[in-house]
Amino acid sequence: MLVDRLAKSSDFLTRVTQLPFGSPYAHLFLVALQTETGGSNEAYADYLLKGLAKVDQSTWRTELSKEGELLETALTVDTLLRPPTLGQDFQDALSEHAETVLSSGRVPSKFLRLWPRLLTFLSERARVVFLSDLRDRLLVNPSKPLGGILQLYSAALVGKPRILDQKADDVLRHVFRPCLERKQEVELQWLVTVLQNDPAFLDECREESKVDFIKRIDRLIADEATAKEIREPIAEIRRYFSD
Repeated sequence: MLVDRLAKSSDFLTRVTQLPFGSPYAHLFLVALQTETGGSNEAYADYLLKGLAKVDQSTWRTELSKEGELLETALTVDTLLRPPTLGQDFQDALSEHAETVLSSGRVPSKFLRLWPRLLTFLSERARVVFLSDLRDRLLVNPSKPLGGILQLYSAALVGKPRILDQKADDVLRHVFRPCLERKQEVELQWLVTVLQNDPAFLDECREESKVDFIKRIDRLIADEATAKEIREPIAEIRRYFSD
């Protein structure tokens, strides 16, 4: 292929850095990164990091949706060089993508395993805002199954900063309760994970809400129709609530 031949030329990296940065040339960016010196060339690294930082929200929206080569470039830069620092355009596109996943349940396929790394491309403050927005989306969409979102952001929602704690009572009533009612094992296991890793969560909930939740758990436990595969996580959840 022509690109492969060009990649072997001594001035290939220089030629690539003279291109306008954008999706149409993303394949070349990746080819250049995979050359012998592409992953260690500081001038090329600077070109990529500055270019990625300037990508607009609309482009990121498309890249996240299609798992495009510009997104792959950002992930490859993270692997070979250092995490790119992306701003509000990327943050807002990522937030829009999360809303789409929540609505549709469809998750990325090509980069599913790498998806949590995308949060490291945001500043610490931007991550807090993104996760706070995601939590609030879960609160206002209690009927939406969480399976897709949990594949992408389960650990981030549970880890520090404790985003769930800030609205713990609302989360218990509008996120945990629907999970209990849907009886999906993946969601119930996530509840267990939250309670295991965040002992302060229940302390932030009102006593009335906890009593109501206990009654709902006990009804499930007593119901002979409750499926065997969810009885274990339900029992585990129950152990974190005192009578």
